[in-house]
Amino acid sequence: MMLYENPSGQGRHFCIESVERLVDFTSKIAELYREYPVQRTLEDKQGWVVRAKDPSKKLIDLGARFTPIDKTIWDTVDCFRSKGLI
Repeated sequence: MMLYENPSGQGRHFCIESVERLVDFTSKIAELYREYPVQRTLEDKQGWVVRAKDPSKKLIDLGARFTPIDKTIWDTVDCFRSKGLI
């Protein structure tokens, strides 16, 4: 809705909090959950993926708020735990 209501919200928008490579993502999970045997990705085979902290800067400037990756991981793991998947 925000883009329709704001005249400066023109053009294309990348709607994501950050861009991470698989090697970074698995490292983050292993760091957050030391009690689980998380297999880290040791080799970065995604050189084509450009890491970015605020790829949605235009949307953030318009007032959009994104869920940080750490919270997304925590919520996902909590959901898996509650369902007995891990």
